[in-house]
Parts: sequence; C-alpha cells; structure tokens
Amino acid sequence: MIALAAVSYMATGATEAALGVITLEADTRVSLDERLVDMRNVTISESNFPSLSREQLREVVTQLVADALPEEDSAIALDRVLENFDKQIPFKRKTFEGAKALVFQCDKCKGKIPITKKMKETKKKEVKVPGED
Repeated sequence: MIALAAVSYMATGATEAALGVITLEADTRVSLDERLVDMRNVTISESNFPSLSREQLREVVTQLVADALPEEDSAIALDRVLENFDKQIPFKRKTFEGAKALVFQCDKCKGKIPITKKMKETKKKEVKVPGED
C-alpha cells in the first residue's frame, strides 16, 4: 500500500510550522473473512518539506518514524480502505511556484501545501522590492 500524507511540523522554538508531504509504504495482507487489512513494515519512503534544510528534514523524518509509525503490525478495516481507495481527488493540478501541484491549505496555520508528481521541487518566486536593483 502506498499513501501520501500532508504533514505540518513545528520545531521547538519555531514561529511557523514547516509544511510538507510524506509517502508511506507498507506491506499488506487482506483477510476477506475478517474484513481486515494487516499492515507490516510501514516506512516513510519519500519526504518533501521545501522550507527545511536536509539536516532539519532528517530530524523530522526521524521523529515521525519514532513517534508516528507503528512498531508492530497494525490492522485497519477493509471497508475503510476500500472507501478511500476508489475516491478521486476533487482537485485539479495548478501551477504553484513553477510546478504543477495539488494545492491544499492547512486548517491550522493556513499555509499552502503543494503535492507534486514524484515530489518535484517547486521554484520559489523572487520578490522584487521597489528601489532595489
């Protein structure tokens, strides 16, 4: 199973949350009789937090692995998986900082979270200040 998740991360002492996307992967086994999907070996295979340095990104992923990923096998209802599996994204890709992306807004901080194909980097727009050359 592969899943994308939008994540906000607030570092100690930071004034703003860093917004990003992680890709989770897990081995699965389905029990039709019990209507359960067992997930094993859940890992973060990709991560993209455009505002963080490589070292900060390493810290975020390490913390997510320690705090958020299950250490043991876990199960989820098959109906819940199927309910979300066939959903189509009701959004269209838009150009965001030079890359086509699905753009979501964080409910908490109101920041924009771009989800690009293959975690493509966006290009930050240069802000021109009047009077500076």
